Amino acid sequence: MPSLYPAFGAEPGSEDEKIQKAWLQERYHAVSDDVNQPVDKAGAAKFIEILIEFTREVADAPEAPQWKPESFFRRFVKAGA
Repeated sequence: MPSLYPAFGAEPGSEDEKIQKAWLQERYHAVSDDVNQPVDKAGAAKFIEILIEFTREVADAPEAPQWKPESFFRRFVKAGA
């Protein structure tokens, strides 16, 4: 069964994208991680609500999700599944 993978980020070529890429390369899961960084808890809660609603809509849709033709994982689908 395909999984949901919401992809999001900054506008390609924007200053925000440069900042995001630098953060991913220099800080994400690095020794420089700082667990004391401020967190927008209200924003995080809203984001989770959006993901829950998105997941619910996919789950309740009349047709099951389909693999993208280029998906690496498509090769593991059993016949008839």
